Amino acid sequence: MPNDAMDIIAVLDNSATSDFSSPVIVENQVLGTVNQGMGLYTPQPFSLESLDDGTSVILTNQENALIRYVGRITDTSKFSAKFVDALAWLLASHLAGPVIKGDAGMKMSQVCYQAFIASFNSAATSDANNQRRDINQSVSWMVNR
Repeated sequence: MPNDAMDIIAVLDNSATSDFSSPVIVENQVLGTVNQGMGLYTPQPFSLESLDDGTSVILTNQENALIRYVGRITDTSKFSAKFVDALAWLLASHLAGPVIKGDAGMKMSQVCYQAFIASFNSAATSDANNQRRDINQSVSWMVNR
């Protein structure tokens, strides 16, 4: 498993052009790709396990598998502006109490936290709308019908 992987989204056949398409194989012969661009996704089964030495591995019967995964981003210049805004409001809510003493600090902390919630929701919506695909799940035995 890649060192920066936080979550595995899909295991793909190495001949797939994307994880929204799947090759048609009949009697060990690839006849072509079906459902390309139509949003039909054939998931490849996989399992996440740990070896005795603690190494994380992905187990699958898919030969020469490729994966799509969520990676850990440590370069802050790649953070979206909306995420940075939400993070700033969260940090402000944590710092308001120690910086501003008494009831005023507690109220300011609550105001900053409410601004964080609104900013976070906006960032999550924006992130979800960056790529929209209607995915119709399919299993391999149905593709062969």
